[in-house]
Order: sequence, then C-alpha cells, then structure tokens
Amino acid sequence: MAERELDQLRAFLATYDKIEQRKLAWYKLSKNDPNFEPSEAEFLVEYKPDQPVTVKDIAMWKAEEYKASLENKKQPELMEEIHQRFKKEPQRYPYWLQYMVVHFSGMRYASAHGSWADPKDLIIRLGAADLQKKIKALDDAAVDALCKEKIAAYEAGTGSNIPKLASAPEKEWKDKAALHMLSVKANGPKTRRAGISALLMEEANYDVRSLTTEEALTKIEAMKDTFPKWAWKEIIKLTPLRIKYVTDPNWEKLTVEEEAARNSQEASDIRTVMDAWENYDTSAWRDEHGRTHELIVSRAVCNETAEHCQHIRGHLPPGGLTPKPKGYFNNETENKLTGEPRPFYTKPVSEKEDVPGASILWLRFVDKEPECLADRHSRKDKIWHGFTSRYIFKSKCIACTEKRQGTCLGNNSVGLSAGRYCYPYPHI
Repeated sequence: MAERELDQLRAFLATYDKIEQRKLAWYKLSKNDPNFEPSEAEFLVEYKPDQPVTVKDIAMWKAEEYKASLENKKQPELMEEIHQRFKKEPQRYPYWLQYMVVHFSGMRYASAHGSWADPKDLIIRLGAADLQKKIKALDDAAVDALCKEKIAAYEAGTGSNIPKLASAPEKEWKDKAALHMLSVKANGPKTRRAGISALLMEEANYDVRSLTTEEALTKIEAMKDTFPKWAWKEIIKLTPLRIKYVTDPNWEKLTVEEEAARNSQEASDIRTVMDAWENYDTSAWRDEHGRTHELIVSRAVCNETAEHCQHIRGHLPPGGLTPKPKGYFNNETENKLTGEPRPFYTKPVSEKEDVPGASILWLRFVDKEPECLADRHSRKDKIWHGFTSRYIFKSKCIACTEKRQGTCLGNNSVGLSAGRYCYPYPHI
C-alpha cells in the first residue's frame, strides 16, 4: 500500500517537473498582460519555450507565487503560517526568536516607557489609605493587644491569624519584618503604634506581591464598578486587561468629558492614587519582563525589543542606550557570565562576530564630542580601530550610510555606538 502511494507521488513529481517551465512562462506573460490568451491549460499543452528556463527563473516564480498566496491573508492567518514553520523546524528557530516574532509582529514602534504599570502596585495603593484609617482608629489598648498578637505570630508561630509575611522565605521580606518587629516590641506607645502600622502595611504588601499576575488582574476586575469611567480606561491602558476590554480605537485617549471628570474636585482622592501609580516608575516594565518573561508592553523601540530578546535568553542587560557600551565591555573584561560563546564587545571585521543573539550597536557621527567619547581609550583599541577624530567629527557622508543601515536593521539595534556585543548563549 505504502509503496504504491510512493510510486504515485513520484509519478506526480515527474509530471510536475515537465510542466513547471511552462507554468512559469505562462505566469510571466499573464502577469505582464492581464488580457493574455490562451488560458493556462491551453498554454501548457501548446508551450514551446524561446530559451531554456533556468533554476533562477523557477526560484523567482516560486517566490512570487508564494508571495501572492500571502497577500490576502490577515494577521491571524499569517501568524498561523509562521507557527507551523516553527513547529516544523524547532531547532532552526530557537525559543527566543519565536518569542520575538510572535510578540513583536505588528507592535507599534514607540518607547515602551509609560505603556505598563504594575497592577499589584495599584492594589496596594488603593488599600493603603483604608488600612491607615483603620490603624489610626485603634486606641492604645487595641494597639498593645495587636502588638502582642504579632509577637506571638512572628516569634513563636502561634495564634489564629498568622500572616503570610511571618513565614516569608525571601531574605528581603524577612529583613523588613524583623525591622518593624523591633518597634512592635518597644516600650513606648508611640513607637509601638508606628511599628504595628508599618508591619500591617508590609503584610498587606507581601500578600499582594505574592499574587500571580492573573490573580492581581482578577482582583482589579472585581473592583471595576468602583472606578470612575476614566480611571477604568487608564487601568485598561496600562495593564494586560487591555487584551480583554479594549474595543475603542481611541482606547489610550480620554474623551473631553472623561478629562473633565478626571480633573474634578470629586475625583481628587482617586486621581491622586492613579497619578502616583502611573508615574511611579515608567520603565518598570524592564525589570518585570526580565523576571516574568510576560509580554506587558503595548509598544517598543529597537533597543527595547532587543532587551526583551536578551531577557528570554536569560540575560539582564543595562536599560537604555547610553549605558550599553560600558556595560557590555565590563562583561567581556570581567568574564563572569557563563555559557558559549564567551562575551565579547568589538568592532566587527569578519563573519565570526555574527553569532546568533548578538546585539548590534550602530555608530553615529556627531558635530561635538559626546560624553561617552571621553573614556573610549579604556575600551580597547579594537573598538575604535580605523576611526580618527577626522571621521568622528567631520565625515557626514559616513554618518548617513550608517544611519540607513541602522534603520534597515532596526530590530537588532540596541544602541548608537561602534561595535557588536555578544552575550554567552546558555539559553536558546
């Protein structure tokens, strides 16, 4: 049975090889003339080539045919094509490359800063004011009883309501709890009140920080009806809830009415919380992605997509463009990172520097000496080999060439300096 099917397949391939040149000729003629006659079937029967069809001609035809087959497909269909290619050749397409293609296809080219804010931080800020009011309402006797309860929970592990923080395994959180407990055990009532207040806040923080992203988002969703419309819109904009709730093309911009509501006197309390949450750390996405590998931004530029890529490969490079050269050079000289190839930072002169995962930093020529130029001599002559002050300060035509290259290969660009840097390659 299998042999018969193989014979049929071989016969089909042999027949296809015979008519492939004819199909290519008809394709070229019909493409140049929409009214070309005869039909493809008639042409295949009567075809007589003027000159032999080359392998290059066939390759071009197949490429054009494949391109035409993709033109009417929408993004989900195109992504499925890519997914099938990844499944077919997983060794050719490492995980970090698959991640980049899937998550950054179609993403807007703009700074990732300010496109994400930590949903856990929002929960903490929303609960902080209520918790402070409850603590402030306690009299000295209640504070004293609460302090005794915490001492039993943290030092003896006894009690009916032992907080999660009391058994936290992380050193950072252990140290915070121990510091607050010093005040909780103090003799002065004011010190004890301040200590119990700080400890309760830390317990609340730890409970929220222990949540997964999904759990945190579920908590926020449960509070949806308590938010003004404008606040909910901003929450959607800055968290992964955008995937579920965005339906308006103007989802990132408040309407005139929403702006007025946001700036009203009645919205003062929630506006203060929202402003503090949104502006606390606009680059917090970098550490969060490095830790979780969750796609949380809604836009990114060249060096930021490259940083995402390095995170997936197990590395945490310095953020932004300015610190990159020095940070990369230090990794090469300190030689502490594990994996192969070894870290290197160099001006590329041969193909051996073109290793998978390498970050390309483009050289930009300027009119005045940049700050980073002052320590160029500490970074080995190989980086600056062939570049003199004449080129650095006067050669504008070279600058244009380099900038065109940088634009063309923007997804790989992680800076505007000379050289190429490679991390070791333990994660693929």
